[in-house]
Amino acid sequence: MVSSHKVVEVESLKDTLGSGMCIVLIDYKGVNANEISGLRMSLRRSEAQMRVVKNTLMKLYLKDSEYNAVSDNLNGQIAIIYSKDPVNLCKVIMKHAKDNDKLGVNVGFFDGTLLKKNDIQEMSKIGTLEENRIKLLRIMNAPATKLAHHMMEPVVMLVRLLAKKASSEKL
Repeated sequence: MVSSHKVVEVESLKDTLGSGMCIVLIDYKGVNANEISGLRMSLRRSEAQMRVVKNTLMKLYLKDSEYNAVSDNLNGQIAIIYSKDPVNLCKVIMKHAKDNDKLGVNVGFFDGTLLKKNDIQEMSKIGTLEENRIKLLRIMNAPATKLAHHMMEPVVMLVRLLAKKASSEKL
């Protein structure tokens, strides 16, 4: 039988980890307090949060979801990291996992999809939303820039020719 405070905790998890959230489960066993604090600060800067939960509560949360099969693999000290921006979340986690061997990335969930460690690594390589917007604007702006350059080229050549002619007449 599940106690009432566990039910409340699971409901709190469901409210916090509502739709549209990217969730990554990490194993932080052996990671010291300073490294966890550094991870939390990095997560806050990228508008993500970390919450430590007991494995039994996480299993109760996953029991009613489509990710029930994952609950069998929850061992160790589990923390949930979640954000609405999956790319930044994955970037921060993978940066800290690279710097610290003891930080283990288990699985993640985003938009109804189960993310394994290699999926999270691939997502961390994607550019941020701002970077992608800049790239898109550059691509959209390139034809207009080239057109303006090609339209100005005859005028520039004429000016150079007249300047050369004027300098040769002075001599």
